[in-house]
Amino acid sequence: MHLGGSYWRFWAASGLSNIADGIFGLSIALVALDITRSPILISGLDLAAQLPWLLFALIAGALADRLDRRRVLFWVDILRVAVLAVLVLASLADHRSIGILYVAALVMGVGETLYDTSAQSIVPSVVARDDLERANGRMQGIEIVSNYFVGPPLGGLLVGVSSVLAFSTGSAIYLIAALFVLSVRGAFRPERAGPPTTIRTDIVEGLRYLRDQPVLRRLGLITGGRMFTFTAVSAVLPIYAVAPGPMKLSAGGFGFFIASTAIGAVISSLVGERTVARLGAARCLKLTMLAFAVTELSPLAVNPFAVGALWMVGTYFVIIWNVITLSTRQRIVPERLLGRVNSVYRLVSLGAMPLGAAAGGVFAQLTSPRLTFVVCGAATVLLALATLPITDASLAGPEEPPPADLTDEPGGPADLAGAADPRSVTE
Repeated sequence: MHLGGSYWRFWAASGLSNIADGIFGLSIALVALDITRSPILISGLDLAAQLPWLLFALIAGALADRLDRRRVLFWVDILRVAVLAVLVLASLADHRSIGILYVAALVMGVGETLYDTSAQSIVPSVVARDDLERANGRMQGIEIVSNYFVGPPLGGLLVGVSSVLAFSTGSAIYLIAALFVLSVRGAFRPERAGPPTTIRTDIVEGLRYLRDQPVLRRLGLITGGRMFTFTAVSAVLPIYAVAPGPMKLSAGGFGFFIASTAIGAVISSLVGERTVARLGAARCLKLTMLAFAVTELSPLAVNPFAVGALWMVGTYFVIIWNVITLSTRQRIVPERLLGRVNSVYRLVSLGAMPLGAAAGGVFAQLTSPRLTFVVCGAATVLLALATLPITDASLAGPEEPPPADLTDEPGGPADLAGAADPRSVTE
């Protein structure tokens, strides 16, 4: 079924933003490695980038249910343009420091909470309910491909020339993404009924809603545990992978290693829905947790080709996990609450990432990266047990409402996004 021009413009904007994210993420890590080889200081970059999910996620969700979500995407991309421009100036003036990198990572993290929460709440406004899995799969696919397959190797090559070139290229790509967002017609501010409320009241309503939804609550907690262990692994991986680490990769080679792992995501974004249809959503969630454990243990193989192959398996199932959990929320949560519930869910799940980054860096400093991989992989195996009570019925959501005419013509979803009770929600 046709997903519509508005969807594909948001899809293109997301892809471009994530390419720039990939360039920024690898570039800032490699620039930091030129300044220090301390596991604690390097993992601190991940901590700074992910800390806003703990501190700002709930406010971001409340804002996403109050503001025009399309405008939020635009202004966040403009903020990112400015942050990278500052890093360009700092590099040109030879004033690079770990402190400046920390501030940049923190500001970009705040922007990410606003961008991701709003972007996840837009998809149901531009596609039909029956197309949610396919639309979410394509969106997840372009995000992971851009963040892993395109951005990191491009960032590695650009940093190999100069950090100025890397940061300025990322800034330009963010600007193009912002222009794609502007090209989408219509208003995307959720309809609000009743008397005015405070931000605090809105946040509490979202918290209570997720608390009272058993399957969403369980999925959020499991995802939080998995993100904790995975971030602990990824925070110390550059030290283990880049020479003189055991994997002996160059800076550019590490970028291509990260890119190769996205092959699994590409395949999953195209055919993962068939895996779900054949095995069932609940069974796929259980298999996914085991695949995550394999990914976290994979650096022990040392050989980059073997490790990369195992990470491909992990990224294949990352897409499946994200699409299932995202579509489940879209079917269960009312549209007016979507931003808040998404933000609470992501506070629980992604809020674990800065804690994981900090724990991974400290644990690796006190012991070794190898032991970090072993402990995290074993913990994820235990987390897989928490998926046992989840059934296909619990993931199905309420009965489908009467179909709406979702087209790209005037009066379609792009123009009706602000009308009363537009279609339900996404991750």
